[in-house]
Parts: sequence; C-alpha cells; structure tokens
Amino acid sequence: MYLILSLSFMLSLILLPFQSSLYAQNHVPIDGKEYLSRFYTSLSKQGEMGHKTRITHVGDSHVIADIWTSQMRKLFQSRYADGGRGWILVGKGWRSFSQSQISYEQVGDWSIDTLKGGVDDGFLGLAGCSFSSKNPADRLKIVNQRKQQSSSFNQVFVHTLGQPQGGQFLVKIDGVLQHTQSTQSNYLNIMSHLFLMPKQSTSIELMPLGDGEVRFLSVSLEKKEGGVLYDALGLNGAQAKHLLRNQRRALNQSLALVQSDLLILSYGINELYSGSFEKNRYEQHMRYLLDSLLFVNGKRNQQNCLLTGAFSAIKNDQPIANMDELYQIQSRLATLYQCAFWDANLAMGKDLRVWQAKGWAQNDGVHLTAKGYEKMAELLFAAIMNEGQ
Repeated sequence: MYLILSLSFMLSLILLPFQSSLYAQNHVPIDGKEYLSRFYTSLSKQGEMGHKTRITHVGDSHVIADIWTSQMRKLFQSRYADGGRGWILVGKGWRSFSQSQISYEQVGDWSIDTLKGGVDDGFLGLAGCSFSSKNPADRLKIVNQRKQQSSSFNQVFVHTLGQPQGGQFLVKIDGVLQHTQSTQSNYLNIMSHLFLMPKQSTSIELMPLGDGEVRFLSVSLEKKEGGVLYDALGLNGAQAKHLLRNQRRALNQSLALVQSDLLILSYGINELYSGSFEKNRYEQHMRYLLDSLLFVNGKRNQQNCLLTGAFSAIKNDQPIANMDELYQIQSRLATLYQCAFWDANLAMGKDLRVWQAKGWAQNDGVHLTAKGYEKMAELLFAAIMNEGQ
C-alpha cells in the first residue's frame, strides 16, 4: 500500500507539467452571466436588417495591440455578421502604436494628448488619445486593408471635441470630399458626426479647415446593414486610474454615443508591475471608474459590463505578486456593480511559464505571442458563448 502511494505521488510529480499544460487550455466559465442579458438579447437579433451588436473592449497593451481583440472580432463576425471595424484611434498616438489590418498616415504637426499626459481638460473619450490642429495643411488618413475581416465600411462616425472656438473640418472617403462639419459649441462636450456612403469604402481622411482648432477623438468604421462590431480601445502601460483623467461627463457622453451592448474592461497587470500596488487604493480607483462608467446622475445605465481580470504574468521567473488580491477585488466589485467576471489568470493555468514553453507568451513575462493572443480569444469567446463548459 505504501509502495502504491509512493508510486502515485511520484507519478503526479512527473505529470504535473503536463497537467498544467492541459489546464492552461481549459475553458473557464464566466461568473454572473445573468448580467449579460442585454448583450445576449442583441445577439439573438442578429440577422435583422440594420441591427448592430457592439462590443467595446477597453484596456491596456493587451487590448491596444489588437491581436487578442482582432481574433475576438473575427470569431464573432464569422459566427454572426460583419458589422465593420468599429471604433479606433484617428492616428498613431505614439511611435510603437499599430492596429491590426489598419494603416495610418499623418501629415503635419498634430498636438497629441493621451490619458497619461498632455492637456488636462479631461475630454479624451474612451479611446484615451486625441489629435488637435488648426492648420489646413495637416491631415490624418486611415486605410482599412483589403481582403480581411471587416475590411470595408459605408457608414462613419467621427467623435470630436465641441468647444466655443472649435473650427470646421473636411472629410474625404475613398478620396471623395464629404460635407464640411463644425466643432463649434457653447460648452465643452463630445460631438458625433455621421457620414454615409452609397458604396463600401476602405479609406478616410480628416483635415481641419483652418478657422479654429479641431480635436479629433476617435472614428468608427461601420456597415449600415448591421452585424457585430468589436471595438479595441486601449493604451500602452494603462492602469484603471488613467481612464479617470477623463471628466466623468466626458466618459458618460462617450459611452452614450458609442451605444455598446457589452463593455469589456481589461486592467490590472500594470498596477501589479508598477511596484506600488496597494489594494485599498486600487479598489478605490476601480470603484470610481465603475461609478463613472456605469452610472449617470446616480442611475445605473443599461449597458452590460464584463471584467476579465489580469493575464498571468511573471517577474524574476516567478508568478507576479498580489495577483490573488487584485482578483479578489475585481471579482467582488463585479458582483457589487452587477458586472460579469472572467478569470483570465485561471484560464491560463495561473502560470505564464507554461505558455512560454508552448511559444504562446513572450520573454518579457507580460505579453503574449500572436498565437497566445489567439488562444486567449478562443477561450474568452467560448466562455461568452457558453461553449466547452
């Protein structure tokens, strides 16, 4: 009997890495799925002419790279319908910035402000990055690459800052000049400008007219026929507190204009890596963020919300400290604010080293490879669609 127990124990040690490898591929269910009723109802209406289901994913570098999110977009649009590319930044906010299957051209000396620095009026919107100019020689061009998922659009929304001294701007879509729009307003607010095209297009140019400053916040490339849209809005090195540089009114206005059915928030790893994680302060930031995003004048809005938790990470070749404390806070707040919660760390097997061994994670201990982000998309999509449980 003792021999059998000893052999079993030894066998468990031999199989542990293999078991961890299998565990890293297990599907982890979403807690609080009852809080996603609006989103699931919208999905059930896919196929109705003109109906759109919008998912807006906001977070840090895992999101802004648009590898994880581009695979999520592909999975949803393949299952349902291609509603277009969705909300994106209007330009390259920093040197390393890129978006999957999107190319940018910037001409001129644009004033670029982000959630982590720049002007402090608090009007940056969900994208967290604005581009300002009053020079008519300046322009921003976005080209949606052909022969790919959500490669074309025939409906465009442009978000700008409305301001007393706001100027006018010009828009070209596939090189065709559209009607001029004004950003002048009696008070600071976020304005939405709609452009409709008779045919599918792939490029858009934005240019100030020169009669005042124009601040571009973001642009959404859509198909008016309907379908699923998956927005990827993030910032390298972002923490939950950075989004709070937006005025609360600006956040409320942005969400109201975007009209998402599901808001996904993916923050946490930068808080842990900052070296100054303090759970009470972190909870305070998360509470204020959720208050700002989900409540208007003290009333909970109808938007569904999903927190994903931080990805597995390592520091000095060991799992990063305070991950459990961060997850406890996010899980508790998700329930308190009637949001769903997905344990991304558990879905990864709680050990990034297993993913590194598979070639799914990079050597920096934080970011994934393209294959790893695709795997995370498969896991989250399966959890949302209640598959693989």
